[in-house]
Amino acid sequence: MIGYELYRDIDTDEKCRAFVQEVESATATVAVGGVIRDGATSIKAALYRVQKEGVNIGEVTALFEEPRTMTEIYPVGGIYISASPTNPAAFFGGTWTEIQGKFLLGRGSGRAAGVSSGREKVTLVENNIPAHTHAIPAHHHSMAAHTHTGTTSSSGAHTHTLHRWLAGGTGTARYAAQGDNSTPTYSTGSAGAHTHSFTTNAGGSGNTGNWSGNTGSTGKAMEFSIMPPFLTVYIWQRVA
Repeated sequence: MIGYELYRDIDTDEKCRAFVQEVESATATVAVGGVIRDGATSIKAALYRVQKEGVNIGEVTALFEEPRTMTEIYPVGGIYISASPTNPAAFFGGTWTEIQGKFLLGRGSGRAAGVSSGREKVTLVENNIPAHTHAIPAHHHSMAAHTHTGTTSSSGAHTHTLHRWLAGGTGTARYAAQGDNSTPTYSTGSAGAHTHSFTTNAGGSGNTGNWSGNTGSTGKAMEFSIMPPFLTVYIWQRVA
């Protein structure tokens, strides 16, 4: 067996050294010992089992699990997140593409893996606003008691028609106003035109009227951010 040993020296200082120990069979183990921190003087950890064939070295078996390769840790499709701008291909190998301007969301019902969606800002429309009303306080408009005065238009002007008979005299005297049944010759002057003054009804302490309606339109329909608090980092995905 080949491995390392943790032990305490004569000054009780903790130290480490390699060891080689012969065991009887390929299935045998080394004596592990106690826990150094609990007072044990030595503890061994075997790393390799080496088969000895005379003076030659035969099969060597590792007694520990070897570290996984980067291909196993970051297979194609793997995501790497860092505050460093270095492309992970520099130390993991493979081909990587940077994911920019997106949050990572675990897939779920109705959201398959690999789907890209969402937006940083939204503008509310009517269907997104909770149902609500705007109250208009009860109020009225008052009008002080008053009257209106005026004069009607002029009306009633008229004339009368005169008729004359042929009398027995001579000259202009032979014509005299006689009443009806003759050919009209002239009319009297116009007369009878008049107007009427009026005043509307007054009284009471004034007229009032109730009013109701909608409030005026307001708002500017501007986009607003829906981004949560965030820390910007570099996100890479292995594609090959």
